[in-house]
Amino acid sequence: MVILDSIREDLRKIVPVNGVIPSESIIPPEVGPNADCTSQTTAYIDAFLYDEEDMNSLGEDGKIHLHYCSDCFSRNIKPLTLVTHSASTAQIRYIFDFLLPDISGKNLLDIGSRLGAILYGAYLFTNANIEGVEIDKTLCQIQENIIKKYKFEDRIKIYHGNILNRSDLLQKVDIIILNNVFEFFMPLNMQVLIWNFLHSHLQKRRVVLITLPSIEDSLKNLKTNINISEWVKEIDTSEILNTASYILLNKTPAETDLGNFHMYETL
Repeated sequence: MVILDSIREDLRKIVPVNGVIPSESIIPPEVGPNADCTSQTTAYIDAFLYDEEDMNSLGEDGKIHLHYCSDCFSRNIKPLTLVTHSASTAQIRYIFDFLLPDISGKNLLDIGSRLGAILYGAYLFTNANIEGVEIDKTLCQIQENIIKKYKFEDRIKIYHGNILNRSDLLQKVDIIILNNVFEFFMPLNMQVLIWNFLHSHLQKRRVVLITLPSIEDSLKNLKTNINISEWVKEIDTSEILNTASYILLNKTPAETDLGNFHMYETL
């Protein structure tokens, strides 16, 4: 955790509080449960860089706003919807210390690796071979700089580009992480293309997928013609979630966001 905290401090110096860099384009969802995430009612906070205690401190210092006024100049305030595109340190530990078995020597791929939080966690908590695909060149450079500084080059590789052009990575992968990767960054037609691409290339052997949101929620409003029950089976993680929630956060599962991650295995 010391190294992970050091990486967080490094990134805080160069990345805005919301974790969104100027070269990125955020596309508020048009459909689904997050369709109400407008610029007026939503704040983006990077959960890897800032935990709950950090956010409260930032709010007290006036560096971020956690509420908005629903009727201008009145006291009728409501909490902003907080959206993050990175996994928190607790979520990272949940994935690699609890959800996944020993993945030494396995090939792990993070699609849409952004600042690299999942990659660094995978390096520190496992002995897997780790790859990340990121479409934004600036984010790739940020990841490369961190990987070089902390000497992670022996097991982490970053690829700049669209996963649609990297079917080769899917041919050898054992575990794929999809953390809030498409909904806020791609129009619906592109999401359809990518899900159909993943479906067509993950058919003939067992691959574990860890996703947030669930595959069901991701595909609900997309016209993909993917039969989820014939493609993957969801793994029951309820007992793991109970244990991890208590050990990591001293809370019940209902009090944490760990359960937002879903785990599947291709059929």
